[in-house]
Amino acid sequence: QESIVPKIYHSEKLDEKITVEDDPAYEVTRLLATKEGIFVGMSSGAAVVGALRIAKKMDSGIIVVILPDRGERYLSTNLFRSICGKCPP
Repeated sequence: QESIVPKIYHSEKLDEKITVEDDPAYEVTRLLATKEGIFVGMSSGAAVVGALRIAKKMDSGIIVVILPDRGERYLSTNLFRSICGKCPP
C-alpha cells in the first residue's frame, strides 16, 4: 500500500521507522473511538500502535503522538461498520 509522503518528511532525520500492519491499526482506531471518544482514521491508529510499541521498550520518558487524520471519512468503510449501527452501508 502506497503512502502519501509530505514534503516536510526527511527519512534521513528519523531515529527509527516502525511498520504497522493494517489489522492492529484498525483495532486501535476502533478502540480510540469506543473507549476514549477520539474519532480518528487509520493513520492515527497506526501512530498510536507505533507509540505503544516504543513505550514497551522504554524504562521512562515521554512519548508525543500526532494523530494525523479524522474518522468521519471512514464511516462508510469496514473500519467503523462493526461498531456503528447508524453508519451508512
